[in-house]
Amino acid sequence: MYSFKQLNHHMLKPIVSFSKRHIVYLHHNHLLTGILLLIGALVALAVANSPLSDLYDTFLHTKIGFVVGEYDWKKDIFHWVNDALMAIFFFLIGLELKQQLLYGELNQIKRVTFPLVTAIGGMVVPAIIYITINFHDKQQLNGWAIPTATDIAFALGMVSILGRRIPIAGRALILALAIFDDLGAIMIIAIFYVEKLNGLLLLLAAMILGIMLLLNRAGIHKTNIYMILSVGVWLCISPSGIHATIAGVLSSLCFPTGIGHRSNIQDNNLINQLHKRLTPWVDYVILPLFAFCNAGISLANVDLSMLTTPLASGIILGLVVGKPVGILLFGTLGSYLGLCERPQSITLRKLLGLACFCGIGFTMSLFIGDLAFDPDTVDFNQVTQSKLSILIASCLSGVLGFMVLVKR
Repeated sequence: MYSFKQLNHHMLKPIVSFSKRHIVYLHHNHLLTGILLLIGALVALAVANSPLSDLYDTFLHTKIGFVVGEYDWKKDIFHWVNDALMAIFFFLIGLELKQQLLYGELNQIKRVTFPLVTAIGGMVVPAIIYITINFHDKQQLNGWAIPTATDIAFALGMVSILGRRIPIAGRALILALAIFDDLGAIMIIAIFYVEKLNGLLLLLAAMILGIMLLLNRAGIHKTNIYMILSVGVWLCISPSGIHATIAGVLSSLCFPTGIGHRSNIQDNNLINQLHKRLTPWVDYVILPLFAFCNAGISLANVDLSMLTTPLASGIILGLVVGKPVGILLFGTLGSYLGLCERPQSITLRKLLGLACFCGIGFTMSLFIGDLAFDPDTVDFNQVTQSKLSILIASCLSGVLGFMVLVKR
C-alpha cells in the first residue's frame, strides 16, 4: 500500500514529466510563442471591451522615463514597448539573420536566392494591391507597407503543427523567407517612416557603431561592452527621427562572432549564446506584451461596413491574396528566368500553403500600422480598421494555409 505522499508522488511524476516534454516541444517549435501572442491579443480585446477599458487606456498612457539636458525620454508605456522593447526584438532578428548567413540555411547562394526572390514578391504584390485600392486617399496611402509583413513566430508555429506534412526544406524556406521579409520591413521603416532627421545624433550613432566594429576587429569579445554600446546607439537613434528599432538591427550586425576553440563552431560563438539568452525574453515577455498593448481594439462602434472600406480591403486582400500570389508569381518567374531554383521536395501546393502562412502579418503588421496611423494624429476609425483588418487577415491566412496543406 502507498502512503498519501507516495501516491501523490507516483501520480504527479508522469504528469510533470509529460508537461515538461510538451513545453520543450512547444518552445523548440515556436508554438508556445504563438500561443502566448494569441493569449495577449485576446486578453487585450477582452479588457478593451470590458468595464476595465479605462484602466487599460490609463496603463498604456502612463509616462515613465528620464530627462538628460534638452532630450526628454519620458514616454508612455505604449511607446516604450514599441520603441524600446521591440528594438530588442529587432536585435534578435538581426542576430538570427547573421547566424543564418554564417552557419545556417542562408550560407550558400543556392539556398539564398529562392527565399529572397519569393520574399520580394511577397512584399511587392501586397503593396501594389493596397496602393491600387487606396490611391485616392493620401493619408491612407501611408499604410501601404502594412500587408507586406510576416510574423515569424506564428508562421513557424503553423508549420510546426503540420509536422511531417512539411519537408525539412519547407521549414528552412519559410524561416529564410520570413527573415528576408522582416529585413525588408526594417528597411521600409528606416526609409519611409522617418521624421525630421537630427544629423548630429545620427553621426554619434554611426561613431558608436564604428567603435563596435573596431573592437570586433581587435578581437575584443566581451558581451557586456557591446551591449552597453548598443544601448548608446539606441539612445542616439531614438530622438534622431529614425525609428528606434533600427538601432537593434544595426547593433546586432556589428556584434562579434567570437568563435571559441571547440570543434562545434556553430554552438560555440557569442551570437549563438546571446541568441539563446535573449530568445526566451523576446518570445515569452516582449512579444506577448506587444500583442497586449497593440491589439486592444474597442468594438463598441465597429460594424461590418468597416471591413469593406478601402483601408481594410487593402490590408485584408494584401495579406490574404497578395502574399501567396506574390510569392508564387515571383518564385515561378525566378525559376523560369534561371534566377533561382525551387527545392525539389517543395511542390507548388506546398509552396502555396507556406505562402498563405506568410500572410499572417500580426506582430509586424501591427507594428507598421502603429507607425503609419499614429492614434494621436489620425482618425481613430483608421486605427481601428487597421488593427481589426490585420487580425482578421492573419486568421484567414492561417486557415487557408491549413486547408491547402492538410489533405482531406
